[in-house]
Amino acid sequence: MLSNENENSISIESFEVNGRAKIGKYHVKNLVLNIVGKFEGKTAIREITILTKSGLKKYDVGALGINVIKDTSDKPLEVGNNYPIIRGEENNYIYSLQNNSNNKIVINKFDSELNGKQVLNIKPFVIDANKQKDEEFPIKFDFQKSPYAVTVIRPSIHYSDGNKQRVLLPPPTWYGLGIKEEQIEKTIEYNN
Repeated sequence: MLSNENENSISIESFEVNGRAKIGKYHVKNLVLNIVGKFEGKTAIREITILTKSGLKKYDVGALGINVIKDTSDKPLEVGNNYPIIRGEENNYIYSLQNNSNNKIVINKFDSELNGKQVLNIKPFVIDANKQKDEEFPIKFDFQKSPYAVTVIRPSIHYSDGNKQRVLLPPPTWYGLGIKEEQIEKTIEYNN
């Protein structure tokens, strides 16, 4: 069961638990959720309630932001060749965008929030027809001060293709995956 801001906007279609990693004295498991958007819009999941053998148990998941957008069959803008999926705790965001159209595309903004604040601020820029642009810019967030060991950033990239306003969702970038036993203990302490 999900606890989110917009109760009826998303649902869990299926889930699985996997993983055999061990960090110090802790066994790490992944909870993989197949979440389905029922209508367009943003919501944030704050906790997940799981039915265990001993009853219901609530787990804080931070602020998992979900943005349901309308998909389009034509893709004038796509992720380029150099899009990192995993990063350390560097405070920068790297992107690679490919313009597949015969027209210029204007990138208007990267929409990404952490703790209710925009963390990716850019000035609009142009990607010429049939060109790729690779760049990096600072993230306005201090990973060292986060109570969570891992932070995921997946901005919605708002762009203009002629008169059409569109949105691209790139793959998520995971920050801080070099998890240590101390980070797990810090997260456990924060959640109790």
